[in-house]
Amino acid sequence: MNQQVNIEFNMEECRSRAEMLFLERAGISGEGEKYENLRRSAWALLEEILDCIELRGSFSFYGDCRLSADDLIVSMGDGAEDVSLKCTAFQQFMPDSIEGIYAYGLTAGDLPLGDRSITEQLLGDFWGTAFVDAARENLMTEIGKEHPISEGFGPGFFGMDPMEISKLKLLVDFSKIGVKINESGMLLPQKSCSGILFKVNEKYDSLNEACEMCSGNRDSCCLCIFSKKGL
Repeated sequence: MNQQVNIEFNMEECRSRAEMLFLERAGISGEGEKYENLRRSAWALLEEILDCIELRGSFSFYGDCRLSADDLIVSMGDGAEDVSLKCTAFQQFMPDSIEGIYAYGLTAGDLPLGDRSITEQLLGDFWGTAFVDAARENLMTEIGKEHPISEGFGPGFFGMDPMEISKLKLLVDFSKIGVKINESGMLLPQKSCSGILFKVNEKYDSLNEACEMCSGNRDSCCLCIFSKKGL
């Protein structure tokens, strides 16, 4: 494995962004007493769980990789077997637009929500996701300062099978940030994520936003109106 780098997050910056993401997604911005109560509960809950939110992240860079249709083949070096990641959207890229990949893992840690009300558990779930996404945006911003990067790809996005997480753990050591994978392929703690970012050049063309949540297959990607190959 290439050298792995641990990430230090600015908690205040991530909190500010997480609050914005939370409000966008939690559905509690309406008018009336009901929504006011929910907002008070949400911010009170955040203050209670904030000390338990521990943003940790780590990434590795691999410069020796190549694309073949919807397969990304990453050379591990030192005689180790190559790692192959499959994602439907990869077939849309020009192979010579890719100059390497960053494989990363992020977590917000364990949140104490098990003995709380259903409403608090739902609000806590939104908070955990918001902090993970804020940290991921922070990571992309920092790496993007060095050179152009792609969108973030990972299990469950852009047509990548969730079980590809078993390949990602070969590219980045999750144990360094206290994350494990259970038998069903879920990351633990649950508020964790992993994925890759491509280091790209001027030949790279970003995908349509509609592709991010795609669950299609190779054939459907070729025919899709949002796919560059489908146009």
